Amino acid sequence: MPNPARILIVDDLLSVREVLRAGLESAGHEIQTASSAAEARTMFTAGRFDLVICDIQMPGESGVDLLDWMKSQDADVAVVMVTGVDDAITAVTAMLKGASDYLTKPFTLPEVRARAEQALEKRRLKLDNR
Repeated sequence: MPNPARILIVDDLLSVREVLRAGLESAGHEIQTASSAAEARTMFTAGRFDLVICDIQMPGESGVDLLDWMKSQDADVAVVMVTGVDDAITAVTAMLKGASDYLTKPFTLPEVRARAEQALEKRRLKLDNR
């Protein structure tokens, strides 16, 4: 991997954040985590991220609302949405709002790593084409 990616994981469940952190750190990425959309906004404003892995259903602000806001701040950030509910309408909505991909819980770490790498590669190609 040329440069480790800066990845923000946003999920209200500590167990999910920690599994994702461990799986993506072992792939060489720099990981930060947030337990809410509000905490994610603060972290996103303070630093640049290449990829955000974000739960859709969280207490307070939804992941789709956070996605809208993040894309308004940095149109190039890659975002993979995660949900425990297999809902095609929500998936399509997230993709239309700029999500790179969509994962349904339960997921496997190889699946997450593959989706993260695909989203990062798509972002790199988009930036290189400019």
